[in-house]
Amino acid sequence: GEEAKVRNRLELGTGCYFFELDEVKVMFAGLEVLQLEFTTRTYKKTGKSAKDLNKNGGAAERRRVWIQGRFRKPIDAAEENKSHEMSIGCIDDYSATTCRRWDNYYSTLATVKSSALPSNLFQIFPNEFSPWQSLMKQQKKGKPQNVQPLEPPYTASDNVAIVDLGCGLGNTSLLNLIQTLQQHQTGDEVSPKVNAHFLDISGEAIRQLCNDERYQSGIASDSVASHIYDVRQPLKIPTHLEQSVDIVLLLFAMSAIGPYKCDDMSNAVTNAINMLKPGGVILFRDYGRYDDDQLQLNSVSGAQICNNFYLRGVDGDGEEATVRNRLELGTGCYFFELDEVKVMFAGLEVLQLEFTTRTYKKTGKSAKDLNKNGGAAERRRVWIQGRFRKPIDAAEENKSH
Repeated sequence: GEEAKVRNRLELGTGCYFFELDEVKVMFAGLEVLQLEFTTRTYKKTGKSAKDLNKNGGAAERRRVWIQGRFRKPIDAAEENKSHEMSIGCIDDYSATTCRRWDNYYSTLATVKSSALPSNLFQIFPNEFSPWQSLMKQQKKGKPQNVQPLEPPYTASDNVAIVDLGCGLGNTSLLNLIQTLQQHQTGDEVSPKVNAHFLDISGEAIRQLCNDERYQSGIASDSVASHIYDVRQPLKIPTHLEQSVDIVLLLFAMSAIGPYKCDDMSNAVTNAINMLKPGGVILFRDYGRYDDDQLQLNSVSGAQICNNFYLRGVDGDGEEATVRNRLELGTGCYFFELDEVKVMFAGLEVLQLEFTTRTYKKTGKSAKDLNKNGGAAERRRVWIQGRFRKPIDAAEENKSH
């Protein structure tokens, strides 16, 4: 408690500076910024002594704030061009074998897991799916919940066309909704009808989807259809879906096509937009830059095709993956930045575009589980969520008004 003297401070103290992001950015000016962000962690305070408990004003927790950055020295032009040419070749090979790789993936998936991948549309897109919230809540056990719809875009008399683009085994929420609507047909419906179209490049995925009992329940009411469809083909969409769809779902689908700005990605976006009727919306969710999956893939030999685009399913035990194994067994994954997604859907009205993050405690007891991501105890997921609406032309808008 005594005043420290200058001499003691100089001889016994150790220094510590607390940075701002901009200061670190200026320090490493001239290097390519791969990552620069605050990272925070909260710990419960340990210790039972009065001294321990009184630290930080007696707070029960400690909040740590650090800055994490990754900076890369630029590659000279000749080396960069060589690397770029190699990347283009790998991307072309990847694109040419997409169908086989996804069929292989779903054939393997069928032996260990036959249910559709979870993604609760009623939680992540509450506005667009608010007309069915009450109906779906009634199916849950427990005390009924009051649902407050947010500007419901559809009425009970509407027949809403929904396309699950790159559907895989089908979105769980959408399949559950189809089954529930079929079970509650009374002739006096209070929820809009749904016409769902499931499109995927993998014939194996579509085959498994058609065997799903929820999908089959929709066949009786002629409310479902499925198609093997390659969204990467330029200006090619099923005729009956052209300019006629209310909602296009793009859920972890675009990242599997290829890197940002490749022709396949551009074609896919154009086709998705051309499916929309004026006023229709694209609901987008996909992997964001520096997601935990990307950090893990960075350490897998042979996984990276080009910047931020990787192959999953390659040998992760430290051995170099051969080109043949990478092309036949790997499935692609690109990790987006917000600005890239914004440019992709230029011309559409942006209703929402943001990062969404979630931190999970790591599960599993094996050495492989525990050593993932450098032995970190948690996984930090980074996704991008967006909602984009196709403009209504002035004449149509006045007529509607």
